[in-house]
Amino acid sequence: MWMEEAPAFELDGYEIVGELGKGGMGAVYLARQRKLDRMVAIKVISGPVAQRADARARFAREAMLLARLAHPHIVTLHDYGEQDGTPYLVMEHVAGASLARRVLPAREAVALAVEVCDALHHAHQQGIVHRDIKPSNILVDDRGHAKVVDFGIARMFGDTATTDLTRTGVTVGTPHYMAPELEAGASPDPRSDVYSVAVALFQIIAGRLPIGELGTELPALEPVLRKALAANPADRYQTAAGLGEALRSVLAPTERPRLARLWPSLAAVLVLGALAVGGVLGVRALRSSASGTRSEDAASVAKTRADDAAAVATSVPGENPAVATSRYDEAPAIGARDPQGAPADATNARVDAMSGSADANMGAVAPDAPIPSPSRPPSSRPPPKRPPPSPTTKPPGAAGPGTLVVHARPWAEVSIDGEPQARRAEPPVTSYTVPSGAHRVELRNPTTSKRVVHTIDVTAGGRQDLDVDLR
Repeated sequence: MWMEEAPAFELDGYEIVGELGKGGMGAVYLARQRKLDRMVAIKVISGPVAQRADARARFAREAMLLARLAHPHIVTLHDYGEQDGTPYLVMEHVAGASLARRVLPAREAVALAVEVCDALHHAHQQGIVHRDIKPSNILVDDRGHAKVVDFGIARMFGDTATTDLTRTGVTVGTPHYMAPELEAGASPDPRSDVYSVAVALFQIIAGRLPIGELGTELPALEPVLRKALAANPADRYQTAAGLGEALRSVLAPTERPRLARLWPSLAAVLVLGALAVGGVLGVRALRSSASGTRSEDAASVAKTRADDAAAVATSVPGENPAVATSRYDEAPAIGARDPQGAPADATNARVDAMSGSADANMGAVAPDAPIPSPSRPPSSRPPPKRPPPSPTTKPPGAAGPGTLVVHARPWAEVSIDGEPQARRAEPPVTSYTVPSGAHRVELRNPTTSKRVVHTIDVTAGGRQDLDVDLR
């Protein structure tokens, strides 16, 4: 909502542009930071709440916890302070909207939940439990990525001071998304955030709370949800990272095929292999038999021709038998070949061509050597070579590669599907050519000790951008 009158709050160095939201404890404003000429969000507590010591302490704690977190899927804190008795937080402005009252396709919702799990795992590694994960606290930026916001009731593991701050006589958190053990008074831990993520994810997909059937358009998602929603924390995923990996497997089930699913394919391969081997052996046997028959025919033809030549020499007075035999040899014989090795008979040429084709398809069986004529030595010319298959030929339906473009700040070591890449991602962008399909991309910066994992779906010939902040 844009400001049509003077804002109720002013902050030195900032120009209040509009109001992004308002609640019982205060408001969030859109503002422009004059020195850096960038848009920011300013959160304030105001009215009677601003005078309560516990509310001010919780606001200060939110600032301290956010300052410990640096993750691309957690809103970034820029500044914290107080002006004219009003505490304020200056945060990154996310150009997008929350998931409140939105219903998304299952795959899109699961992909966002994976990013939320990555963000919460980072927070848990710093000892921080969010305690209020719900659709309205998950923003989606203009590039389609999730941002976790509102750490107002977050707490450190085992922080008794935080327990005192949030003990106001009412349950802390949002009941519909709260893990059962928290309602019973147990201390929160990463497993309670896991429960909240599962509730929010199902609501974003189905438009209702996870009561009763949990079926979605992704059948593999239901067992993941049931485990994450277990009433006993010991039966859930023990970490947000564990839930994130399970959700990734839902998005890309072919990356981890089960052995049971492979048996039909393996059996088919074995049967086809046996048929192919039998076919090759059968072709070899037939060609060997044909070769023997052709050799016997050639010997018979040679003897007949010699007898005919002798008869010619006898019937022609003064004819030299050797000359008669040479003249007789000029006539083509069955199975004879010209000096270039080509079949002299058209039918034989077609048979040889078909045999060669069969050989190429069944294991490259070597062709028979040319049958020599009785009157001249066998040709030493090798059989013609078949051209190799074109290396650029692709099987029908084969998908081409796509491009993954990584924009990492300040830089990152990149692994794609568990394979470290030789080039690290550096500003402004670094491109990687990958096969089409879903890929697990891990980016790590050893200097800042930051690590993020994403599942990216790359289409054939397409481009997928990945923007990460590892500072």
